[in-house]
Amino acid sequence: MNITIKKQAKEAIETLSDKKARVALDFINYLREREEWEATDELLSDEKLLMDYKAAREEIKKGNMVKWKNIKRNV
Repeated sequence: MNITIKKQAKEAIETLSDKKARVALDFINYLREREEWEATDELLSDEKLLMDYKAAREEIKKGNMVKWKNIKRNV
């Protein structure tokens, strides 16, 4: 990430009226949320990850789990 770009964006926002700064903030929040969804979509499109997740859910339903204190002890 280029710090200069972020600095320029901050300086530009400082020059805006409160009303327009609110619009800019709404857009920034939209971009941030979209980036999070893109990461989620990327994970959900990984078929192996999805199969592993479903298998893990089944193991949990069956009660096949390891207690945290047993894992913690071995770390």
